Amino acid sequence: DQEKYYSSYAYAATRVLSSIPGFQTVDDLANALRIPRAKMQQIVDFLLQTGFMTEVDGKLGYGNQHIHLDNKSELV
Repeated sequence: DQEKYYSSYAYAATRVLSSIPGFQTVDDLANALRIPRAKMQQIVDFLLQTGFMTEVDGKLGYGNQHIHLDNKSELV
């Protein structure tokens, strides 16, 4: 999951942006980040599956799952 999350700015940007009212749907996020809707849906699905985002009453939001790279990680 870490490799995928850190593979593109889009994952972190989507997660953070979803915490702002007005950016809580796939369409809102895709438009704001200028990412095709189909790709944004894949990003959101991944973030929901991993707990990095939540969906409540049709609104996306910042999830409680934390992500951290150890300083010995190959991704650093």
